[in-house]
Amino acid sequence: MGKLEIALVTLLHLCCTNAEILRYEMPINHEQVNIVQVVTFDEEAGLRFVEVPKHLDLMKTLHVSSLQDGRLSLQVVEEMEACFIGKPLQQLNSKDEKEALGNFTQQFNKDNLFSTRQAVHKEYVFHLGAHITHNEIPPKLQPYCPSTYRVQAFKYLENKNPNSSKTVLIRDPDIQREYKNGDYLMTEEDFLPEGLNNVSHRVKRSNCMALDNDGRLVDSGCLFHAVDCPENRPCSAQFIYNICARRTNGYSGCEFVLLCSAISGEKCIVHTTSSEYRCRPCCANVNCGDKLPQCSEHEIGEDTTTRTLYMKMKMKKESTANEYESNGAQIKIKYKGADCETAVIPTAMSCIIDDPLCKRKMMFDTRAVLNNCWNLNIADDASTDPEDMIIQVKLPVRSPISISKVIVIDDKNRNRVWSAKWRGSNNNRQNNEWISGTGLDLDDFDFDFDLILILMMTISCLV
Repeated sequence: MGKLEIALVTLLHLCCTNAEILRYEMPINHEQVNIVQVVTFDEEAGLRFVEVPKHLDLMKTLHVSSLQDGRLSLQVVEEMEACFIGKPLQQLNSKDEKEALGNFTQQFNKDNLFSTRQAVHKEYVFHLGAHITHNEIPPKLQPYCPSTYRVQAFKYLENKNPNSSKTVLIRDPDIQREYKNGDYLMTEEDFLPEGLNNVSHRVKRSNCMALDNDGRLVDSGCLFHAVDCPENRPCSAQFIYNICARRTNGYSGCEFVLLCSAISGEKCIVHTTSSEYRCRPCCANVNCGDKLPQCSEHEIGEDTTTRTLYMKMKMKKESTANEYESNGAQIKIKYKGADCETAVIPTAMSCIIDDPLCKRKMMFDTRAVLNNCWNLNIADDASTDPEDMIIQVKLPVRSPISISKVIVIDDKNRNRVWSAKWRGSNNNRQNNEWISGTGLDLDDFDFDFDLILILMMTISCLV
């Protein structure tokens, strides 16, 4: 038994000799390796423990959280002599979780193990933030992090396109602000989870902590990085992403999470894996300097060979706002029995300050915006009927943008182009419903008028 287990057992015994301690063992077969995840509820101390053993390339991890305050989870990793603290993944309330664990242990045992093939798999980027002192851990959780371990904030970012050999482009849902020229950028050292002891996450820290060459936590001072965006072209929240690269010797772990009190169907059990990545921000549509560069496909290692289409849109600013109040505008494509939806369409447009309600042609060709339309099968065949494709727009209430035309371009044969328009009563219907475009055409590429003039002048010169 390791030092961490001895400390945990001792603390449970000292604190809870007369208290109810509920312990559930989850026998699991994970890729032909048999493990037992143990979930323990200490009712008197008001704590929940999840012990995941070391297996495969995943580290042994102890998760400790408060039953009364679910804002934080402390993750203790003996192999790294480190504690990480941040917002936990979605889970059931303690009453429903106990019922679910009771049902699980009745259904599965050492002779009938639960197989990970029956679970939903989700992968997360384990994004590390500020170093903190041991005293900044909430008092209830402090005893479970050895005083000699380093402590660092973390957050989970869902990785919908896991690929360990490349960097990934990921949205951070906590970033809900626009960056204008001269604004100070939030860096990894700035983010702190809500609920720490004597720390406010709403203000920038007056001192920043870092590890020196000997592994000691020291005051490093704070670096304030100002962004350098073009004049009148800010980077809005919808355009801010993280370019994340996996760390070779960083943390990697997993956890099995129950989401149904009655175990029925594969969606009731989620197998989460998380790997440590180093992330830096980028802006999808504008270059705001060294600390907030423009995202690029080459930089993020995005493989465009699997992309089947991209889109152009005619958009208009309907208000000076740069954020949606709820939900967001989206495009849906239906084609020969298949369909797809884009992610939320960004609202930022390169409008000059004297023309806030401007119109622009925008192109969207990244996986982050195209979402599952990225690889929708629109392969060429004998049919050339434009009615085979239906293009729809959904605008939320009080949307800051409207969309009057969408052009879908076949990325494998760019002479195949579909276009649909929204005019009259169909235009700018901000009712959060799907509205089909009219006048759908299948034609050649939508050339710019300037390009046609150049071609005409070139022909006249040759004649």
